[in-house]
Amino acid sequence: MHNNSDATSATEHWRKQAAKHFIEASRLMQHGESFQAAKHFRQAALLGHARAMLYLGKLFIKGQVLPHSYFHAWSWLQLATLAGDKDAPQLLQQLQPHLTAADINRASALAATRFEDICDMTFKTPEQNSS
Repeated sequence: MHNNSDATSATEHWRKQAAKHFIEASRLMQHGESFQAAKHFRQAALLGHARAMLYLGKLFIKGQVLPHSYFHAWSWLQLATLAGDKDAPQLLQQLQPHLTAADINRASALAATRFEDICDMTFKTPEQNSS
């Protein structure tokens, strides 16, 4: 059984890890290493970093670094919106005409699964995560 201080320290640890991945992704983008940057944005996003979720959504919309996929963009942008990113809702509105209702439902289901994965990761202590 874990107490609140364990949960708080685990959350803080993963928040710092997310920030490190986001900073590295930003650095890689500036140096033209976009694909490597996308991998770091994804790691930051999977650790709950809202801005990284937004950037992944944008990369899927553009289809230059990652495959062009409105479906995947919707999933990441929906999570970014729920995580508090202020720019994501407008992008979701712009995407909506490009997706069917069934596509949106499937992308939302993927977002829900990713949310569960994010929660599973960020509430474990680093020691639990390595086991």
